[in-house]
Amino acid sequence: MSQPTTIANLEERIEQLVREHMAASRAAAIAAVTRAFTDNSVPAPIQASQPRQTKRKGKPATQRRTAAEIDELADKFCSEVLKEPGATMLILAPRVGATADQPLEMSITHFYASAHFCKSPRYA
Repeated sequence: MSQPTTIANLEERIEQLVREHMAASRAAAIAAVTRAFTDNSVPAPIQASQPRQTKRKGKPATQRRTAAEIDELADKFCSEVLKEPGATMLILAPRVGATADQPLEMSITHFYASAHFCKSPRYA
């Protein structure tokens, strides 16, 4: 093949090389995908086994508080938060009567959304 002598010839030759390269890449990709889907050496999917029945490990279940106990606890908690707004749950929990066997599990977000927080004159 002769050497390109003008810019137009050079441009045409570059475009031809790019088209040839794209065609070869496309053919190689198609061949790879075809081999992947027709390959018999791929193992069969694993059958799902029966779920194991295991006992849940963790803390033993605690006695749930009654609605009256929750109201009382929320009122105490609200007054403690108002006394010391930056205190953590580790500080506040013992002050309101939470124990190791009955910890506080109400999140602050839930507390703020509850009516107990809204009753506070500071935030009314």
